[in-house]
Order: sequence, then C-alpha cells, then structure tokens
Amino acid sequence: MKRIPVFTNDGLLPPGDYEVSLDELRESVLVVGPSDAVAYPNWDAQWRRQLVDNLEVMVRQLWQVNVTDIFVDGSFAEDKDHPNDIDGYFVCDLHRLASGELERDLNLIDPHKVWTWEPASRRPYRGYPKRQFPIWHQYRVELIRTFAACCRVSAMSTVMSWNFRRLFDVLEGTENRVVSSRFANLLEANYDSQRERI
Repeated sequence: MKRIPVFTNDGLLPPGDYEVSLDELRESVLVVGPSDAVAYPNWDAQWRRQLVDNLEVMVRQLWQVNVTDIFVDGSFAEDKDHPNDIDGYFVCDLHRLASGELERDLNLIDPHKVWTWEPASRRPYRGYPKRQFPIWHQYRVELIRTFAACCRVSAMSTVMSWNFRRLFDVLEGTENRVVSSRFANLLEANYDSQRERI
C-alpha cells in the first residue's frame, strides 16, 4: 500500500493508487499541507480537515449499505490552498442503484436525507455557476455512483459528464474494481485488517 506522497511540480499527486485510513488522510499532505509553508502561506488545513470529517460521515454511511470501493479526488487532491469540495465516486451494484434501493437505504441512515442524483434536486449556491446536489450542500462532498457490471463505460461517462481532471484506469480482476491514477481509495474498516482503513 502506498502512502500519499508530496505534490509534483504541477501541483498534483504522482500517478498511483493510495489506500489510506481516515487518520492517515487527515495526517497527509492533502490536509496538513506541503512541508514548504513559505510556498503555501494560505494553506487551509482547518477547511481541508472539515472536508475529511464530512467525507467520513458519507463513507461510513456507504459502508453500512455494503459499498466498499470509494475513491476521492478533485481540487482536494491538488495543491490548491482552499478546495471547494471533495469529488469522488463509489462502485455499487447496478440492481440496487436502478431499483432505488441504494438511495433509499442511504437516506434511512443520513439524518439530512440528501442521497439523490436526480437532476431536479440540484440547487444553486452563491457564487457558483453549477447547481449542486443536496449532498454537496450539506457535506461539500460530491460522490458520483458507478456500477461494477459496467465499470469501463460508466467510469468514463462519469469522467466526461462531471469534468473530472483525471482519467480512470480500469483494472480487470476478480473484483472488477475501478481505480484511478490519482485517487485515494477508501476502504471499509475491518475488511482485511484490524486497522480502520478508508
């Protein structure tokens, strides 16, 4: 497992997959900032920590409904002092998604009932040209769903429709897991070790 390294000269993470715990994410360069504080005098570690706390709420809800392949990226994974949010995606079962079961189960857990991807649910936010889903308004985290049966097609259409800055690489294996070159992979606690991993 790779730890999250320092940013490249382009302000991005080097290509690779980074599996980290919540604590490791909070202690990584993505939150505490680069070691060169002079080059980043406006680094907003407090805001980035809040984004991770919000992400943790959502990830724990996904774990409760047996969604375990969760990935994050966006400006949060760049050397931007104050990212607007955390972007990401998770891999889920097509039947649970299409039937509405996944959305229903998540909203039974979430006190704000914000799990929806219905275009009509998008609302404006001051100063932002793009309307945002309720989940973004509550948590400032935007997680897009994709499904395991069609990882290649779904992941690529997600990238194009959501203007992610990275292209997804699809690794074929027994799990049909989608991974990307600059995403932190969030894994469920107790899945393969005693450590809480995210």
